Amino acid sequence: MRKYAEEMVARCEVCQRNKYMAMGLGGLFQPLVLSDRVWEDLSMDFINGQPQSEGFTVHIDYGGG
Repeated sequence: MRKYAEEMVARCEVCQRNKYMAMGLGGLFQPLVLSDRVWEDLSMDFINGQPQSEGFTVHIDYGGG
């Protein structure tokens, strides 16, 4: 029965378009300690040359006005 179900889902166009996200849950959220002084904490990450993604784009701005 399981093999039949796997084959059916593999052929089903609707099933393929609506797959659940197989990513595990993230860790616990932890509060960030924000500085009260300008430019005391600055960080940037640049990652180039990655293949185009069909997934998620995430931007995080903590403490920005």
